[in-house]
Amino acid sequence: MKKVGYRNMKLNLRKWQGIIGVYSLFLVVSIGIHAFFLYYRMYFNEACCDSMMQVSHFYPFLNQEYGQGNFMWSWKYGLGGDIFSEFLYYFSTSPFFWLTMPLDLANIHDMYQIRIFTSIFKITLAMIFMYHYLRYLKRTQLSSIVGTLIYGGSIYLIFNSLRFDFMADGMVWLPLLILGFERMIDHKKKGLFVAMVFLIVCSNFYLAFISTVFLYLYAGLKYSLIRDTFQFVDFIKYYLRITLWYIVGVLLSLFALLPAIGAYLNVDRFYYKLEIPLFFEKSFYKEFFFNLFLVPKKVDFVLVLPIIIFMLALYGFFIKEKQMRKRMIFATFIFALTMFPITYSFFNGLSSIQYRWTYLFIFVLAQIIPYIVDHLMLEKPHRKMKQYFTLVSILLITMVLLKPKMVKLESKATGIGFTKQDFIICAIGLLTVGCFLLLRKLPRKVIAVSLVGLVLLNIFLTNWVLIHEYLGSPQTVKDRQHKFLKSYDQPEDVEMFRDLEKEDPTFFRTMWEGIPEFNAPLVYGYRGFSTYNSLISGTVHNFFKNDYHILQYNTPSLYMNLDNRIYLETVLANKYYVIPKDKYYVIPKDPVWDPHPTYIRGDLSWKQYGYTLMKETKKYKIYRNDNALPIGFLYDSVVDRQTFKQLNNAQKDQLLLHAAVVDTDDRSKINVPVFQTDLLKVKEHAVNKQDIKLKNATLTDDSLETDKDAELIIPNPFAGKLGETLLEIEIKRKDRKGFSLEIMQKDPKAFGREVTEKKFKSYAEDNTYNYPRKKIVFNTGYNQVADYIKVKIADKGSYKLKDLSLQFNSLEGFQELVKQKKEQSLQNVSFTSNQVKGDIKAAKDGVLYLAIPYSKGWKATIDGKRVDPIKVNATFMGLPITKGDHKIELSYFTPNLLVGAGISFVTLLSLIGYFWWERRKKRNSTA
Repeated sequence: MKKVGYRNMKLNLRKWQGIIGVYSLFLVVSIGIHAFFLYYRMYFNEACCDSMMQVSHFYPFLNQEYGQGNFMWSWKYGLGGDIFSEFLYYFSTSPFFWLTMPLDLANIHDMYQIRIFTSIFKITLAMIFMYHYLRYLKRTQLSSIVGTLIYGGSIYLIFNSLRFDFMADGMVWLPLLILGFERMIDHKKKGLFVAMVFLIVCSNFYLAFISTVFLYLYAGLKYSLIRDTFQFVDFIKYYLRITLWYIVGVLLSLFALLPAIGAYLNVDRFYYKLEIPLFFEKSFYKEFFFNLFLVPKKVDFVLVLPIIIFMLALYGFFIKEKQMRKRMIFATFIFALTMFPITYSFFNGLSSIQYRWTYLFIFVLAQIIPYIVDHLMLEKPHRKMKQYFTLVSILLITMVLLKPKMVKLESKATGIGFTKQDFIICAIGLLTVGCFLLLRKLPRKVIAVSLVGLVLLNIFLTNWVLIHEYLGSPQTVKDRQHKFLKSYDQPEDVEMFRDLEKEDPTFFRTMWEGIPEFNAPLVYGYRGFSTYNSLISGTVHNFFKNDYHILQYNTPSLYMNLDNRIYLETVLANKYYVIPKDKYYVIPKDPVWDPHPTYIRGDLSWKQYGYTLMKETKKYKIYRNDNALPIGFLYDSVVDRQTFKQLNNAQKDQLLLHAAVVDTDDRSKINVPVFQTDLLKVKEHAVNKQDIKLKNATLTDDSLETDKDAELIIPNPFAGKLGETLLEIEIKRKDRKGFSLEIMQKDPKAFGREVTEKKFKSYAEDNTYNYPRKKIVFNTGYNQVADYIKVKIADKGSYKLKDLSLQFNSLEGFQELVKQKKEQSLQNVSFTSNQVKGDIKAAKDGVLYLAIPYSKGWKATIDGKRVDPIKVNATFMGLPITKGDHKIELSYFTPNLLVGAGISFVTLLSLIGYFWWERRKKRNSTA
C-alpha cells in the first residue's frame, strides 16, 4: 500500500510539474507577445484615441471612487452621473479591474505603469483556459499547446488589450464558458457553466451577447456529436435544458445586467438608419487571404492568423472520422459568416459593422487545428498527404508572389518590410510542412519542439510587425507619451482644483477653457462640464447637441463645455473659469481627433462676462463668477416643451432665467402660470445671402461652391452692443462628405493676425461616428467689436447653404435676473457624492430647479415627505414647491440595482440549496 501511495504521489507531482511548466511557457509567450513595448521601453498605451481618452482615465477614477466607498454617483463625471450603471460596459464589474483595486491608482501616470502587467496577465490567463479546454477534449499536450498559441498569440487579443482593454475579456472567458458547457452536457456538472454565464454577463453585457450567440451555435455542434440520429423533440428538450441553466446564470448576474440594460436604453445613439450591404466590396474578398495570413493592408484588420492554419486547415476534410467531419462543417460555417457584412452588424447589436466578434472564428480554428495535428502525429496519414502538402505549399508561394499585385499596400517604415516579412512567413509555412513530412524519419520530440518553435516565431513576428505598423515610430510614440504625461494630470494642477473646493465648500462647477481631454475632470477631480463614455445619459447628451445646439465635437457619446454661453453656464452652477496664461501651458491635443485647436482660443487674454480675476498660478488664471447661482433656485412660471422647441437658441438660453421648461405630462403637477416668451429680450437677424462677402467661393441661391480656405464675411448688426451673438448655420456638403467651419478672429498678441477662434467639424454623413446636426451654432462672443463675422471653410467642395441667422441675447437685464433667482434659491446646501440637502423659503408656489441631471435613481423628500422629481429644462431635476419654508433632501441609488441584486441573491440561495440537495441525493443513492 505504501508503494502504491508513493507511486500515486510521484505521478501527481509529475502532473503538477508538467502543468506548472506549461503555465510558465504561456507566461513567457505572453511576455514575448509584448516584446515590442518591453524592448523600446514604451508604455503599453496608445498616444491617442480611446486607450488614452477613456481606459487610462476610467481606471484611476473608478479606483479612487470605489476605494472611497462611492459606487453610485459622482459629480466629477460629466455634469454628474451614475458611476455604476454607466461604467458597466467598461469596468464596474470586471474581475480584471477589481484585481487592481488594492493598488492605489491615483492618476494617469499610475495607470500607464500597470497596463502592461494587466495585459500580460490577461493573455496568459486566456492561454491557460484554452489549454485546459483542449485537454478536456482529449487533445495531446503538443496539439493543445499549438492550439493555445494560435488562440492566445492572435493579434486580435493584444490589439484589443492595447486599445480597448475590456474588449479582450470576451476572448479570455470564452474557453471556460465552452468548457463549462461541455462538462454540463457530458457529466451533468453544471457549476462551472452557471458560474461562467454569470461572469460573462455581469462583466460585460456586450461581449456576453456575442459569446452567448456562439454558445448556442456550438450547442448545435455538440448535439450532433453526441446523438447519432436527429429527433426533434429530443433536440428541443436539449436546448431547453441548456437555456434553463443559462437563465440561472443570467439571474445571478441581474444585479449588473438590469442597470446595464437601463443605461444602454437611455443612450443617445439610436439616431441613424443603417444600410448593411449583402456583400463587402470586391477588394475585401480579393485581399481576404492575404490579410488573413500575411501582413494585412490595414492594421485594423485584426484577424491575422499563424500560417500553420493555412497549411493544415483543409487537411481536416481528409480525415474520415465522422465527428471530425462534423467539426469541419461547423468550422466552415463560422468561416462563411466572415464573408457577409450582416454578421459583423448582427454581433454588434444590428448596428455598424465591427470586427469584434471575430475572436469566435479564432476560437474555432484554435480548436480544430489540434485535432488535425493529433491525427497527423498519431495516426496513419492519408494516402494523399504528400500531394496535399505539395499543393498548399505551391499555393502559399504563389500567394506571397502575387501579393504586390493583388493588394495595394499601405506600409510605414517598420524595419521589416512587407515583402521580407511575407517571405519569412512563407518559410515558416514550408518548414511546418517539412515537419509533418519528416514525421517518420525524425524523433517526435524534435518534431514537437520544431512545431511549437515555428508557431512561436510566427506569432512573435506577426505581433511585432503589426504593432509597429499600427503605432508607427517607437520614438515618436514614446515622445508623445512622455510629453503628454509631463504636462497632463500634474500634481500642482490637481492641487489647484482641490484648493478651490477647500476655499469654497459650496456646490459649484468649474469651466476649464482649453480643457485637454474630455475626461479630464475624472482625474483632476473637479466638477466640470465634460465627459466621454459610451453609456452617458442620453438626455444629457441630447441637451448639449439638440436641445440647445451647443458647439461640440460632432461625434456621439461625448460632450465638452458650453461654448462660453453665459446663461447656460450660470444656470448650470458654474462659479469659476480656469484659463491658460500662455499657449505654452496648453496641453497638446490628439492630432487624430483634433488636428486644430477647436476649444483653445487664439486670444488667451479673453475672460467671460461678469467674471473677476481671483488668483493666478504658474500656468493658469482663475476667474470667479460674480453672478454665480447655487445648485437650485425657484421658478415661478413654466413653459411647455412644445413652446420651447419653437424658440431660437438665444431665446432658449435667456428663458433659463425666466421659466422652467416642463414636459406636457408634468404640467398638471405644477400650479404656476405660463411664461409669455415674447417678453424675452432677444433679437434675431436673418442674414441676406446677398450681403455676405465671399472669398474663394461663389454663392447662387442655396448652392455654395468653395475652393480651399474659402471665407464667408457676414455683416454683424449687433457689434458694440452688450450681449451674446449666436451665429446659426444650416449647411451640408452635397457629396455627404465631412467638412469644417471655423470662426476667425484677430489675435491682439499676434499683431492682429487672424486665428481660429472656434471650430466645428462634421464627419462624413455615412460615418457611424458622425452625429447628425441640422443646425450649427457658434457663440461669437459678448464683446463684438468688428462689424462682421468671418467664417472659414477649409475644404474645397459643393455645399447646400440653407439659412444663416444672427441671434442677439441681451445682457442688460442679466444681473437683475440672477439677483432675483438668488433670492429664491436653495440655502444651507450640503452635499456628498450621492446626497444633497438644503433649505428654501418660497415666496410663492413654483418649481425648484436643481442643476442635477434627471435620473430615476434620485429620490426626493420635502419636509420629510416623498416627492417624485420631474424633468425640467430638458434634462435636469425639478420639484414642485408650495409657498413657505421647506427642507429639501435628495439621495441617489442606481436604478434597477436593488431589484437586480434581490433576484441575484434569491437565485444564489436557491442554487446553493439545489446543489446541496443534489449532492445529498447522490450520497444517499450510493450508500
